Amino acid sequence: MRVDRSLTKKRSYIYFIRTLLPFVFLVLFLILVSGSNREIKGEEKEASDKISYLVERGPIMISEDRPEKVLEIIKGFPYKRRLDGNIQVLEGFSYLKKWILYKDPKSKEQWYGIRTNLIYTMTKDVTLILVTFLNDGEPWLRLHAAELLGFIGDEKALKELEKVGKEDENHRVRRYANWAYKQISGRKRLGQ
Repeated sequence: MRVDRSLTKKRSYIYFIRTLLPFVFLVLFLILVSGSNREIKGEEKEASDKISYLVERGPIMISEDRPEKVLEIIKGFPYKRRLDGNIQVLEGFSYLKKWILYKDPKSKEQWYGIRTNLIYTMTKDVTLILVTFLNDGEPWLRLHAAELLGFIGDEKALKELEKVGKEDENHRVRRYANWAYKQISGRKRLGQ
């Protein structure tokens, strides 16, 4: 009889452990998952803060001949964040600036690849950053900003394009700004 009781105790103990163990693992799993979700949300917030910083300061850094710094920050972003239109504009204009500054053929290839992608996938949410580049000191950046604005077709850029089309010191930039203005407005600017 004693053997039966100890055997019954062992069986009930094993049954208890088998029943409880999955719940313990489930609780541990949920704790780990919630912790990693907090880490992911923290990383997303950090990436979001960096994107805001870069969208605000990126054109200035490119204008100050620091395109490598912009590219370094962008390369730290997760792939999904790099698909943001403003980030693609900054990446493209950083490569364009590197090509202008250093005559780097790889930067030229990168610029043209990103430019082509921007032409086909661009949305109007990048208008503001492109308008910022219309005021850059580098004529090639102004020219390509006007070109891309023409492809986007956002009427919010008309006023600035008209100003650049009339007042820019570079005749090529003026020509591209007038072309972009015409593309957006559907008519030639008076006096042309």
